[in-house]
Amino acid sequence: MGLRRRWRTWRLGRISHINGDLMELIIIKPDELRAHWPVIAPALDSVIAATSPDWIKEDVFHRIKSGEAVLHVVYGLGQYKCMFILTREVEEYSGNPSLHIWIAHNGGDAESYNFGLEQIKQAARHFGATRLTLESPRLGWAKRFRLVSATYEVPLA
Repeated sequence: MGLRRRWRTWRLGRISHINGDLMELIIIKPDELRAHWPVIAPALDSVIAATSPDWIKEDVFHRIKSGEAVLHVVYGLGQYKCMFILTREVEEYSGNPSLHIWIAHNGGDAESYNFGLEQIKQAARHFGATRLTLESPRLGWAKRFRLVSATYEVPLA
């Protein structure tokens, strides 16, 4: 419960210069979501096309609007670069708080994505999270992060 309270009060944007490009991470409040949706919806379309998830855009809108998930957007010189949608989790047996990258999209370059990820990691430490996780059907993540587990689907037919 303490994690939820701190989550909602941490609304700091970070600004940095990367290769002369002004980068800013903005945490979108639920009441600001509609204003950012014209940028977010096409990014979600791209994620859906690449990964075939079990959610639809309306699920994402609802989870952000209800406070179940938090949207972080990186803008460079006012242009969309990438986004991360995070959820809060509690480890099943230890009870330790963790953050989970539910959805990520990179519409910019590696530098803007790395900038956003560093800010997300800083937020995780700020909340006292012991882990930051992500799931993806895309195997390329194993080149960048340690693979902790894999989920296999057993056909029922």
